[in-house]
Amino acid sequence: MIWSIAWRNVWRNRSRSLVIMLAMMIGLTGGIFYNAFMMGMNDQRNRAAISNELSDFQIHHPEYMMNQEIRFVIHNPDSLCCKIASMGNLKGVSYRTKNSAMIKTASTAAGTMVNGIDPDSEKRVTNIYQTVVEGGYFDGSRRMPMLLSRKMAEKLHAKPGSKVVLSMANEKGSIVEAAFKVTGIYFTHNDLYDEANVFVMRNDLNKLLDFDENSTTEIAVRLIKTAEIEDFRIKLNLALRRELDTKKIVLQSWDELEPTLKVIDAYTIFFAYIFMGIILFALAFGIINTMMMAVMERTREIGMLMANGMQRGNIFKMILYETLFLSITGGVAGIVISAVLVAWFGYTGIDLSIFGKGINSIGYNSVVYLYAPLELYPIVAFMVMVTAMIASIYPARKALNMNPVEALHYNG
Repeated sequence: MIWSIAWRNVWRNRSRSLVIMLAMMIGLTGGIFYNAFMMGMNDQRNRAAISNELSDFQIHHPEYMMNQEIRFVIHNPDSLCCKIASMGNLKGVSYRTKNSAMIKTASTAAGTMVNGIDPDSEKRVTNIYQTVVEGGYFDGSRRMPMLLSRKMAEKLHAKPGSKVVLSMANEKGSIVEAAFKVTGIYFTHNDLYDEANVFVMRNDLNKLLDFDENSTTEIAVRLIKTAEIEDFRIKLNLALRRELDTKKIVLQSWDELEPTLKVIDAYTIFFAYIFMGIILFALAFGIINTMMMAVMERTREIGMLMANGMQRGNIFKMILYETLFLSITGGVAGIVISAVLVAWFGYTGIDLSIFGKGINSIGYNSVVYLYAPLELYPIVAFMVMVTAMIASIYPARKALNMNPVEALHYNG
């Protein structure tokens, strides 16, 4: 009974009710859309970091991550890779020789990290081969090939077919140099990474450095399902327990290698709910104002209901239900519209290429695909209900404090 009365009361002043519903709908749609935009940017950044830069896990010598010197190596990487390859949910495992170097052309020079890779096995742990925009990936037909980033190519005034010189220190501290031919230019939308990394054949780099073929500086592991990373970590720890216990190696997941990505994720989610709370806090004042107007307009009606024996608890429920109906109707519309928009732009993306250079400089893609976790919607719906209940308290108390006799003679 109280429900049906409250629902009819909502529509007694249709224009006012529609305005507050529209405000709720627009507020929630804008808030969820903005949060999905920010979460989408972070989700893409994380996926790109795993796909192009880090893989799901990396294994190093314990001291390598502090110094990144080529003398801190992992011995017998083949045996470790065989142990890892025997595990499930594995897309690939590969090892690399990495060393810092100076890269030079006739016009300029720059510092870089040289990644010596096996092209075929690297395809199973990163997507660098898919980011080639000029020339080609390593095809094995050229001597001393190199994959250079677009950012580095611009700095060195190089292009496919150009020769560049790498100068670096080997394990003994001696400086070695060799000329490489640029066979391809890659672009990952992360200028910081692109500017700092070049790729060569691992065999070529090992020969140049006189490096032990039965050693490596890094092992990369890529899973089929990144979501199962914690379960896989447990399996890896068991499989590599002897090496880990004797501190021959250290195992790190992508979020341990780049902890800022995880921190940004956590802060984005935290501020998403703070932002939604601020929007609902502002909307609460509009709801309170609307309900106060509704109560004052019906002063004599409420007084008559009290005089005829309607309990104050039912009066409170009536005001509460009216507020809930106003808020939930606008809230549901806002959530549904925002879910449709997030799904649409999650598929088509939002092209921000006009800001491409600025976005790429901090590691983000210039096309943003919106993303909102499913749990966001029920949480927002719960926040709407809580806001409505809180906003109903003052108008309801105003109604309950009325004197029935005075209310019946009210002429406002």
